[in-house]
Amino acid sequence: MVTPRAAASAGQDEGSGESRAVTPIGAASAGQDEGSRAGRGPVDSDGLLTARGVARQLAAAQGTGAALVAGGLAAGLGNAASDIDIYLVGEHLPRARRQLALGHRTVDVHQLPRGELDALARRVLDADLTGAPDSTPVTDADLILATRLCCAQVAAGHGYIAPLLETLPEGKLRRLTIDRWLAAAFTALQDLAGFTALGDLRAQRPPPDSGTSKGAGSPAGSGPHRRADAAIASGGSTDAAFDREPDASAAVLCARSALLASGKAVAAACGDLHDGGKWVFRQLERSAPDRFPLAEFADLIRCDPLGAGGRSIADLAALAQTCLITAATLGWQSVPLSGWPAWTVGDGPLRRAPGFYPRAYEQTLVAAAPMRRSVRMRPDVALVWGLCAGSAQDEVVWAATGLRASAPAYAGLTERRCRAVIARLTASGLVLDGQSVA
Repeated sequence: MVTPRAAASAGQDEGSGESRAVTPIGAASAGQDEGSRAGRGPVDSDGLLTARGVARQLAAAQGTGAALVAGGLAAGLGNAASDIDIYLVGEHLPRARRQLALGHRTVDVHQLPRGELDALARRVLDADLTGAPDSTPVTDADLILATRLCCAQVAAGHGYIAPLLETLPEGKLRRLTIDRWLAAAFTALQDLAGFTALGDLRAQRPPPDSGTSKGAGSPAGSGPHRRADAAIASGGSTDAAFDREPDASAAVLCARSALLASGKAVAAACGDLHDGGKWVFRQLERSAPDRFPLAEFADLIRCDPLGAGGRSIADLAALAQTCLITAATLGWQSVPLSGWPAWTVGDGPLRRAPGFYPRAYEQTLVAAAPMRRSVRMRPDVALVWGLCAGSAQDEVVWAATGLRASAPAYAGLTERRCRAVIARLTASGLVLDGQSVA
């Protein structure tokens, strides 16, 4: 039987009171991006001690080769109420999952046969990021398990499990995780484009005194399902507005989902690979560079973008675009994100066209506009495109040439090439030039 007292006692690592880290991926490297805020976030030390003790008790009882503590606690993101995630690995251990109660915590125990982990490592190593039609992508399930184990703390059997985990290269896992969140964001933005294509979503939000709500006992005019006024901006009927009211709420959900995924992409680009979406704010607080607009990010996630005045869905999409481009350029090339000059749009004439979002591949980047077109670019062209964020041409050239030495992909960004790239991007409509429009 697992008890809190016994678990805490067993959690001591051979007298040292410390667990053994396998690799610097995830929690161990969080905050290592030069210029990041505060390094590693708050750690529930008592919870980790208890988790290691439970893992050792279970490993000893079942004779497993290794026991690992994973999840939010191991990543330095959990709190006093967090579940304990334990992975037991052994040669002949059957795959299984069970839950145990330990005081106010739930202990989630995963049993994994060693052969399955060997196969998982091969699939991750063989995952293709070229974007070719016959490429072999890694599944979300494989990627989540691989990152969880590589971010885990080994409670028992370090010599048994470390050689396997060390076959998973940090750079590959980082790119795979960035790719996962780029794809998740793009899916949400595709759905958002489907809703916004039907008209002005603000017209679907009824006025506060519309006098109807869904559900008995609700205050008049409250809730997201209030019937819209007949005189909506599109000129449609009351019934048509009511039919589209759920579309407006769904569009807001899509915009928030896209922004959350873009924040996770930034965290992954900083080496913070933990998969749980709920911890995105803590991950950005500890891992994103100092100039990252964390307060604005949080405000946009929480706001009502269809309310009167204030923020709009376009604001959410704009910050998501910046986050995704930064992760797909500097993050993809393992360049610290502290080198990104502008997280918010400036007042200069050169601006990225709204509605285009990146997908990164081994040698190229695709800027795709949901329901419209996509353009394939070289990595250095994509960087120049991303730097056009309300900037003057000289500012873009200065920032791009300043990043030449940061990665081989950017070595060719001379001043002459940068200006030629800006001209081509403007001609293609991917960059809008406020001076030429005027």
